[in-house]
Amino acid sequence: DVLCLATVLTSLEGLSGTWSSSANSILHIDPKTGVAVARAVGSVTVYYEVAGHLRTYKEVVVGVPQRIMARHLHPIQTSFQEATASKVIVAVGDRSSNLRGECTPTQREVIQALHPEALISCQSQFKPAVFDFPSQDVFTVEPQFDAALGQYFCSITMHRLTDKQRKHLSMKKTALVVTASLSSSHFSTEQVGAEVPFSPGLFADQAEILLSNHYTSSEVRVFGAPEVLENLEVKSGSPAVLAFAKEKSLGWPSFITYTVGISDPVAGSQGPLSTTLTFSSPATNQAITIPVTVAFVMDRRGPGPYGASLFQHFLDSYQVMFFTLFALLAGTAVMIIAYHTVCTPRDLAVPTALTPRASPGHSPHYFAASSPTSPNALPPARKASPPSGLWSPAYASH
Repeated sequence: DVLCLATVLTSLEGLSGTWSSSANSILHIDPKTGVAVARAVGSVTVYYEVAGHLRTYKEVVVGVPQRIMARHLHPIQTSFQEATASKVIVAVGDRSSNLRGECTPTQREVIQALHPEALISCQSQFKPAVFDFPSQDVFTVEPQFDAALGQYFCSITMHRLTDKQRKHLSMKKTALVVTASLSSSHFSTEQVGAEVPFSPGLFADQAEILLSNHYTSSEVRVFGAPEVLENLEVKSGSPAVLAFAKEKSLGWPSFITYTVGISDPVAGSQGPLSTTLTFSSPATNQAITIPVTVAFVMDRRGPGPYGASLFQHFLDSYQVMFFTLFALLAGTAVMIIAYHTVCTPRDLAVPTALTPRASPGHSPHYFAASSPTSPNALPPARKASPPSGLWSPAYASH
């Protein structure tokens, strides 16, 4: 607790006395204003003294709180780009306020200087823990003390998210659980956490949209919390680019699929058209902007009114004719080679030529005279021989 001590005892001149504690480690007291902050468990004596006139005291016991309860004040309703914090009220003990006594404006200023929030610490975690990164990578949770309300708080600020974090947080349902504890206490105290719903913003499955006269439409899917997507608005930076919702799913993951198209067929013909699509939620002031580029792609055969030119037709026909001729020549060559390999007859065996032999009764240098013989005079065997064969001349028999 934080105490604002007061007394009506003053000096004869109307001057106030000074405050002191027998153990500042248990109860720290500001001597002039009487603001006291309990820092540890134990008994302590508080003294008030008017120099030269009186000194009085009072026994104070600082006990152990049985419970520390965190209670969510309001949901986060701003996008992560804005450094806006949500708060969780922390009640230490059974009282709704941890400030005792009527505090003057001067005492309230001293309370801020004594930093009573340093007595507690705030922790956070995802519930359920479905991510591969801790909550500390996304949120900063710090203790605070409001001197006007006499209450402790845990202030929660969302960092600027990376694409990976935004994607995971947008596609899975989870809550942030915040708890508080006494920093220097070694005693067991019940801790009651508060679930803090949050909206990580909007995430799109495309970082940029490219359109052309050949690809006149595209689809983009926007993810976010159901309450954010329920009244999502889309605005185009150019009348040449339109977007309309094609599919909506408010389960988990929650998303809306948009079809992005070109309203003007000649958009981008005078040069690339650059514009943006902005998806925003009026309820949470969250928005995401996607750049859109529209380009006019010229046909390689020219933009003539009758399609390809005659020259291009000739080139295309020439290529086809050349390929067909080459295929015919190759097929003919293969057929000729196959024909000569399979169908040509083998060469007939050539008989061995007969050499004349000398008669036993004659000189070896004598040969019988031969004269041309008519075909009718040839033996039957000779007549049957093919004309291309070789044969020996007939020898005279002796």
